[in-house]
Amino acid sequence: MQSRPGRAVLVLAVSRDFEFLEKLKTAALDRGWDLAEASALSEGLNVASFEHFPVAVLDQMACEGSWENGLSALVACGKPPCVILASDYGDEYLRREVVRLGGYDVLSKSAPPAAISQVVEFAWFWSRHSATSTKPRPSGRAVPPTATRGPKH
Repeated sequence: MQSRPGRAVLVLAVSRDFEFLEKLKTAALDRGWDLAEASALSEGLNVASFEHFPVAVLDQMACEGSWENGLSALVACGKPPCVILASDYGDEYLRREVVRLGGYDVLSKSAPPAAISQVVEFAWFWSRHSATSTKPRPSGRAVPPTATRGPKH
């Protein structure tokens, strides 16, 4: 799902993890994304044109407090991005918590650039689709119709 000319994937990365940022930069270069970086959430919220970034990758360790508060700050913005929580670990419980708080997904910081690309571009696609749709925006990644999902919140 390569971005088309005139429709660049805009991604805000909030992280202090050099290795993870290098993976994001590699994915951005390979896929033609526009990537803005911030080392802390407060810095990320002050990035020029923040409201135009449809995707934000929030490193769990870059929050000035709990990741829950950081995620909540991002999704409380006037035009919130799809927030992907980057974590050293990830399990279904963490993903459900992220979705419950209005985030989009969890991404393992040890994931290869191809997996990072897939998660980010799905979030970008969803943000673009939901912005033009009159349907309410569900939280979390798309789930195939045959998959089972827990109770809605």
